[in-house]
Amino acid sequence: RLKSANLESISKWIKEGSPADEIAITLASSKSKTKFIAEIDAVGGYRVWKGINRQLKIKPKYPKNNFLDYVNKNFTKTQKKSFEIARNFYKKYNSDFKINELRGIDFDSPVSVVTVKKNSVMFQMVLLDDFGKPKFGSYFFENVNEDITKIGIGDFKRISSDNRVKVKVILESDLDFLKSKTTNIEDWTGSGSVFQGGGNQYYNPSARNKIKSFEILE
Repeated sequence: RLKSANLESISKWIKEGSPADEIAITLASSKSKTKFIAEIDAVGGYRVWKGINRQLKIKPKYPKNNFLDYVNKNFTKTQKKSFEIARNFYKKYNSDFKINELRGIDFDSPVSVVTVKKNSVMFQMVLLDDFGKPKFGSYFFENVNEDITKIGIGDFKRISSDNRVKVKVILESDLDFLKSKTTNIEDWTGSGSVFQGGGNQYYNPSARNKIKSFEILE
């Protein structure tokens, strides 16, 4: 049913009361971002967007204040070990590191330092500068089909309004990354929204300067 989706079937699903996020995911899995947005609007956009937001009402996993105290009081030995791995890596690669940055990591899932080899392919959802060139960030993902709504940049509507595009990059050298899963966290810009976690992320701020080539995919 998902693979054969079209405007007619999607419209029917809406009338039948199908979950709005199912409709959105169906479109997003098979369409370019521009066409996806257009088709959402064509079949009753506001209802679909509202449904997505309603179904994704989520809360941050970790407290915003006194996070380190929370870790010391509530984390298991395994979680504390993962926390230290993450903290040491962030401190090594980011001189302006602040402890609250680690709140975007799900410490219920494995956290590790991995070496990604030269000429490996990775992906990132980026903003573009005034000349249409990617403004690379510190977080990458390895699977082109990664659910982009779960990597800490917002839902489909937010990604669209920010005009983010998916970029394929090739690394020019071997690089160490901190590999982890994202968790629910407040919008870093202070909008009050909560971004959904659950996606895979590879962190290394220096990687943005180690890109051999790139290709804008959508």
